[in-house]
Amino acid sequence: MKYLILVVVSLVIVPDAVFTQEAQQESEAVRIFRETKDCVVDVHTTAELEKPYYGSKTVSWGGAGFFSDKKCHVATAAHVIRSPNGKYNSIRIINYSYTVATKTRKYQAELVRINPGDQAELKVLNINPPDYKAVKFGDPNKVKIGETVYAIGSPYGLSNSFTSGIVSALNRIFGMNYIEAFIQTSAQINPGNSGGPLFNSAGEVIGIVTARIVDDGLGFVVPVTLFRPSLMKKYDVDPPWFGAEALLENFARMGTPEKPHMYDLSMLYKLTGIGDPAAAMLLAKLTYPKTDATDRWAIVISVDSTKLDGKHSPAYLAGIKKGDLITKFNGKPIQSGMDLRIGILEAPKGKEFEIELIRAEAPGVSRTITVKVKLEGDPDDKHPTF
Repeated sequence: MKYLILVVVSLVIVPDAVFTQEAQQESEAVRIFRETKDCVVDVHTTAELEKPYYGSKTVSWGGAGFFSDKKCHVATAAHVIRSPNGKYNSIRIINYSYTVATKTRKYQAELVRINPGDQAELKVLNINPPDYKAVKFGDPNKVKIGETVYAIGSPYGLSNSFTSGIVSALNRIFGMNYIEAFIQTSAQINPGNSGGPLFNSAGEVIGIVTARIVDDGLGFVVPVTLFRPSLMKKYDVDPPWFGAEALLENFARMGTPEKPHMYDLSMLYKLTGIGDPAAAMLLAKLTYPKTDATDRWAIVISVDSTKLDGKHSPAYLAGIKKGDLITKFNGKPIQSGMDLRIGILEAPKGKEFEIELIRAEAPGVSRTITVKVKLEGDPDDKHPTF
């Protein structure tokens, strides 16, 4: 009987614990939706075409967004309010207009700022601050893989659709945008979710929904750390012309700083063209990650030596070479090529500043060099304008 009682008691206790846990989880989700749903809006874009498309001179599309402050500003994804190449099915777009819809009414809006990380900011016209609710921002740098997150958007036009999932990965880089460090999530993302917020368990926005892999349940979110004034420009998202590119993130190494592997040396040769064994060995040692999770400086893998409109690139004029390790850009420490791109966006055009770099040379010695650079507008217009 003693064993029977123990079994019966355990059968009663376990389901109670499970039900209590489920109730707590449900309570968190319900609370977050209740507290944040009025911050989220539908964003509609109408584009005027240069010539008719199937009989119409306008086309429309949409997504989601959210009030980012109490100054009538709405954050969304850049591709929700702009066509990446300024065209619609090869027909040039000559004008855009925007509508933001809350639960109760629609408002006209105008574009304020945009960046090449697929983020944009609108200002809603003729709305009073008491008539809407602004989100609270969280810190994406504190996000952990496995924690629960929540998305609100308008998939297929279904406003205020609420989904949940976990953070599946951090700092994903695909080369989709000029700057990126995606948060990957299992929360359901569909067309129309773009521009909507991703909330943490405290109900704070940690990112803006931007992309998904079709039919695979993978959603990607731009962290709000990239949604800051220094990276946002009025209308124009073209980065300044620097004329050099760095490896966006370090490649996985097979050796160690004490004993570089032949694979590592081969990869660095392919990337930089440095063939001298002593210099290549030193470059390998200098570029091993400081930890398993961080890169070490930005490895320059190309420098534009051609003239555009009679001008050489700023990087070429400054004497920057393939294989150089950029350690500081405009006074800020650089750990990766993505850090370098962020620095390029934040640096003022036409104003001279300094870049610090390390150069590995034969016979296996390094030099620390400081060069002066003045960024220009890109005369070749290489980068697409939204």
